[in-house]
Amino acid sequence: MLFYDCTFTHNGELKLTIESTYSRFGRGDDIVSTLFTINDKFSMRNTYENTFCISYYYDEEIIKLAVGVWQGSHDLEEVCHRYAGVAQDITENFEIKLKSYKEITFKEASELLEIVLEKDYYKGSIRDAYRMDVYDSRRYVLTEECLEKGSYSYPKICEMSDEIMGSDSLREELDRIYAEGNMKKFYGCPVHYRIQTKNLENAKMLIRVLVKALHSNNRLLSSRICMLDFEEDKENYYGENLCKELDNLGYHSEGGCVVISSLETNESGQYATENETIAIMLRKFLHKYADTVQIFVIEDETNPGFSKILYKELAGKVDFVKISEGVGDITQAQKYMDNLANASKYQSLFDKNAYKYLPDRKYFSASMVAKAFLNWSEDVLKKSVYPSYSKVCIHKAIKRTKRKNNAYEELMNMVGLNEIKQVTQQIISTYKLSKYKNSYGINSSECCRHMVFMGNPGCAKTTVARLLCDILRKEEVLKTGKLVECGRADLVGRYVGWTAKEVKAKFRAAKGGILFIDEAYSLVDSTNSFGTEAINTIVQEMENSRDDVIVIFAGYPEPMEKFIAQNEGMKSRIAFTLNFPDYTPEELMKIMDLMLTKKGLEVDLPARSECQKIFQQAVLAENYGNGRFVRNLLEQATLKQASRLLPPGSKNKPTKSEVKLLKKEDFSVNLSQMLKDEPKRKIGFASNF
Repeated sequence: MLFYDCTFTHNGELKLTIESTYSRFGRGDDIVSTLFTINDKFSMRNTYENTFCISYYYDEEIIKLAVGVWQGSHDLEEVCHRYAGVAQDITENFEIKLKSYKEITFKEASELLEIVLEKDYYKGSIRDAYRMDVYDSRRYVLTEECLEKGSYSYPKICEMSDEIMGSDSLREELDRIYAEGNMKKFYGCPVHYRIQTKNLENAKMLIRVLVKALHSNNRLLSSRICMLDFEEDKENYYGENLCKELDNLGYHSEGGCVVISSLETNESGQYATENETIAIMLRKFLHKYADTVQIFVIEDETNPGFSKILYKELAGKVDFVKISEGVGDITQAQKYMDNLANASKYQSLFDKNAYKYLPDRKYFSASMVAKAFLNWSEDVLKKSVYPSYSKVCIHKAIKRTKRKNNAYEELMNMVGLNEIKQVTQQIISTYKLSKYKNSYGINSSECCRHMVFMGNPGCAKTTVARLLCDILRKEEVLKTGKLVECGRADLVGRYVGWTAKEVKAKFRAAKGGILFIDEAYSLVDSTNSFGTEAINTIVQEMENSRDDVIVIFAGYPEPMEKFIAQNEGMKSRIAFTLNFPDYTPEELMKIMDLMLTKKGLEVDLPARSECQKIFQQAVLAENYGNGRFVRNLLEQATLKQASRLLPPGSKNKPTKSEVKLLKKEDFSVNLSQMLKDEPKRKIGFASNF
């Protein structure tokens, strides 16, 4: 339902020509009685029309109405004309004429209806009849806005995209929206959107541009944006009530859009079950309203929260277009910061000093700029608006800029991985040298930087890829430092023609960063040719995007060697093949020490001796898990420690030293017991017999 606040001019005083229907409710104020009668008569004549039109204000010049129109059934002018007809039928030549109107939110419409009831202009229960209780939920936070009315041309919308550092994926979608063959009428929603960004304000800017584009092409009937935010830090109760509340929201959002944010939800941990419940409820919501409500899902690729579960629930049933955040240089970043300031309450306080809050780098993601603006606005509030709090602000700024070890130090401190550490330094040195060559006028073309990571599970392949991404971003080898992880399911389409699009979409998403393809050899599948299509497209995109994307193939050593050897075009584009060897018992002990330090725990000498024995057994087992095995062992040991220190019925309070110390008996766990039954792996010359 679309809601409007309408203003009418009129030609004189209200005088009824019929008996007021208000008299049966009490007092007989002429204006109240007349407005009540008009509202009552209109409601009676339009009971089954899925619309309401109720006056809530009257003076000598104007009369104001709250109007609700069901999308597709009636337009605003038709409803207002009906109301004017009712008013003229029951008054002495009272005529009204529509002067102006504006679309309003659920909340604003509800507030106007409350005014109607308070002034006794109507006695019906409109909020209940029209299911307007969407703000009563304890299960989500709903915020709304209605965008300024207007029609935006393609050049204008592209200009707006540039102002917010719009990405290639945004521009491509704008091209599709404004394409000449599309009908300029609302028939439904062919696709929905995945907005990939770490910053909520940046997501809102992207969504506003898309909504303006869709509305300008009559792909949306409403410019109202409803945003759902599921908070983890409040006690929520999910179930059938949430289904009902979402159904009411969908009922009123047809022809408009709903934004679902998953930014504050975690993919795992104590909220994992809750996320699964939310995803199932949202699946039901999308199944019912995907054709008539435009859906935007905001997600952080590195921490997708419930959105990852949601997409699995909707696979093959609802189509989504990915819109990633943009990247720009310092000029574009400053321009975006200007636009954020112009759209905020701090516009008059903004000056070029705000640019100092941008990080010292060559390229910026839109999220970085939005975060810099947020930091500036927090500081200016205390330094300029309320300067008596400036010392508090300075203290906070110092706390905010304090950092842990950077990614390079973290990589160098990792156990083993000497070859990987050397290659990282080679890449950095090569890039720096190419910059010097360019400064001297020497032609320096980009060298190939794609890699293969080969190793058994738990050898830190994914961890190294993430650290490498951060290192190369800081050294400006990569523009964004975005790491996009994917596997066969993300690259191979279900139907002919889909696979190439999926692969190219992943390369676009990884632009300026690293595309990490796990178990790439699984693309070779004898059941269909789509895997071959994926490989061919990957090889093509590796060449096309060699300056923008580093591709890392990861997997088990033997199948990975065969996979690369069988694809000559891919082999020629690989610059580095890195082997992640299995850890030795000594290295596993060092990993254990690092994990203990990070957790603030200690082990006594008997426990250390027990761990060394377990690790000596572990390396003989097939695919024992390497570093992952150490983590699992430590988790099992802490569970055993808890049972030792706090057995059922115990009221003793353990000391700090007891809580910190793990003993030998804590490592007598199921995980180590299982290793005794694992097949032993022969070492050395004996393995040949």
